[in-house]
Amino acid sequence: MKISSQQYAQGLYELVAGKSQAEAKVLISDFLNFLIKNNDVVQANKIISSFDELVKKAAGELEIEIVSARPLSKKIDDFLKIYLKKKSGAQSFDIKEKINEEIIGGFILRYNNKVVDASLKQNLLDFQKQLSN
Repeated sequence: MKISSQQYAQGLYELVAGKSQAEAKVLISDFLNFLIKNNDVVQANKIISSFDELVKKAAGELEIEIVSARPLSKKIDDFLKIYLKKKSGAQSFDIKEKINEEIIGGFILRYNNKVVDASLKQNLLDFQKQLSN
């Protein structure tokens, strides 16, 4: 049975949780040797990414991606933080803001494998579908 990158990350997280930096270094070295032995080094980048998500989640930090046609105003940014705090329970946020003029207006919000598409482009496509039915 093949071990997924998420399973590896969870295992590594549980191994190093509560350990000193010196102990963690030894465990991580042993973990890398285990990956080499099992020919799973190709998953290293995915494992690191999943591990990083687990660490941030445990610290109450939420990674967010916001795509908008223009930079968001402070008012909208504050509103989204309040919304996300209620929805996710996170205490802090790592926000990556991207500009994509193709969405015309509004925004697309991605967090915790969820997507909130409040873009004007998507609303127009949904409206077009309703008209054609």
